Amino acid sequence: MPDIEFAVPTARPLAQVKASIEAEINSRLPGGMIRRFWEGDTFRLVGMGADGRIEVREGEIRASADLKPPLSFMKVRVEQGLRETVEKAAKG
Repeated sequence: MPDIEFAVPTARPLAQVKASIEAEINSRLPGGMIRRFWEGDTFRLVGMGADGRIEVREGEIRASADLKPPLSFMKVRVEQGLRETVEKAAKG
């Protein structure tokens, strides 16, 4: 079971949601410490003890993350940033 898991509804088109997610992640995580890439409609974030997924579906964005040290020690902060990113992408 993931350490973080939630879903947020959205009425935005998939392409707009995906662009928002990518832009927001790039602004929050500059540099290359965490790899980020698309696997179809799932944005992956891997590195520093994190394996995160932001899955874009019609009408919904689902986010989950498995955390190991050092990021597991900052779970609250990681979850807050992930929620803010997904909610911003959902609203536009």
